[in-house]
Amino acid sequence: MSPTTSLRGSKMARRKFLKGAVVAGAALSFGGALTSREASSQPRKGGRLRVAQPGGGASETLNVNHQKIEIDTMRAFVLFETLVGYAPNGRLFNKLVEEFSPSKDASVWKVKLRSDVVFHNGKPLTADDVVYTFRYILDPANTATGRPFFSSLFRPNDIRSLDRHTFEVKLLQPLAILPEAFSSQQYGVFPEGTKTWDPPIGTGPFKFKSWTPGERSLFVRNEQYRIHNGPYLDELEIISINESGARFNALVGGQVDAVPRLTPALVSAVKSNPQLRLVEGPTGVHTDFYMACDLEPFRDNRVREAFRLMVDRQQLVQNALSGHGKIGNDLPTPFDADYASSIRQRPHDPEKARALLKAAGHENLTVSLYTADAGPAMIESATLFVEHARAAGVTVQLNKVPGDQYYNEDKFMKTPFQMDTWSFRLLSQAMADGYVSKAPFNESHWYRPEFDRLVRQAEATLDPAKRGQLWFDVQKELWDQGGYIIWGFINNLDGVSAKLRGLKESVTRPLGRYDLTDAYFA
Repeated sequence: MSPTTSLRGSKMARRKFLKGAVVAGAALSFGGALTSREASSQPRKGGRLRVAQPGGGASETLNVNHQKIEIDTMRAFVLFETLVGYAPNGRLFNKLVEEFSPSKDASVWKVKLRSDVVFHNGKPLTADDVVYTFRYILDPANTATGRPFFSSLFRPNDIRSLDRHTFEVKLLQPLAILPEAFSSQQYGVFPEGTKTWDPPIGTGPFKFKSWTPGERSLFVRNEQYRIHNGPYLDELEIISINESGARFNALVGGQVDAVPRLTPALVSAVKSNPQLRLVEGPTGVHTDFYMACDLEPFRDNRVREAFRLMVDRQQLVQNALSGHGKIGNDLPTPFDADYASSIRQRPHDPEKARALLKAAGHENLTVSLYTADAGPAMIESATLFVEHARAAGVTVQLNKVPGDQYYNEDKFMKTPFQMDTWSFRLLSQAMADGYVSKAPFNESHWYRPEFDRLVRQAEATLDPAKRGQLWFDVQKELWDQGGYIIWGFINNLDGVSAKLRGLKESVTRPLGRYDLTDAYFA
């Protein structure tokens, strides 16, 4: 795939989507440029694709409502489908939906489903299944990660079936971007009556066969899938391997066929190996540092600003990413049409950082950074940041833990200074997932009622120009005062077998956003 200009959706395209002018997912066909060898090969059925991912030990889950780590999310992608999906270029498309029909003020939406979707157990998808899914998410007893977001949009009885393939949502307040709200993989649709996740039943291209938490999981082709009668692959195996070097060694040794999100330092080794192939392209994925805004020493925005200024972003991209990325400006969602690209780039200024810390009474500060080999370039960027901080008079002590322990309930989102990796999402979904007060992953402890109201106002505004200005105001407040240091965006770096074909490049997630429907072995 070539450069960002071809990936960045226009505002007009996005607004047409929000007005309901979207084509069905099956009609879309995207992908990066193929090599001549790949272009000449013909897809064939058969084979088991083995993918290595960082594991989560016994905490791994098959519950689409509880996914926290990437291996859980990959399983959710192959098992479940959302009402709305992301195309490889970051734009939205109707996946399980045929048509959105909002009222004039966007307070009531009628949604018509596709009629050709079947669950893994042979049951056709109906509006009752969608209604059940979102009522399940809204039930506090189910502790679904999406509940805080959707409970602010509608109540359980506000979503109801109108006929076999149509449902209606009455919103608590107008929402101009309801389709975006349905796009997160946390909101995969499951059958009416689902109580447990053994086995998980979805409408995705693969069906569950078996798993051992923290070790491996196995899936088989869903021959009832609407796209060419299911994937070309017979089976998909996802294997938990925590250390990045061990994952790469498994790829070189032929124990696995694909390793998503390679460490950039391994790129040259992939390119020099004729048995392997590199899938690379720009993304909105970022590994970041975040500061808890309600914990010392980060309650004072002068301290947060000092930490943002002490980061040498260019060096992080060049060294931690080996040049495979671009610098960030402490804001997510670079491929969103309303991304605030006009905000000036924050500079590297350790002297100003030192002065701000002195003014805040935190001269010669010592902090602990909780980190792990749990995301691309996480350890590399943490190690470099220690040097950046030293130039500003700050001592950073790395608290490294094993990757499968990093998302431990006792530590994750509970220490003052941490790291994480986020995949690309649109502004509205990013705010819902990580920035508003009740977001399930409000890592930076950003609790600002006025900010929440500003986000809601942006989401409810029908006029595109006015909505764009409100989204700018949202991002400017985060840039000025937020708790994130988003230093760069990481190119997709998937190491795969030279025989693996049919992968689509995506700006959102590795391995074509885990869309393996067209993948096959040449």
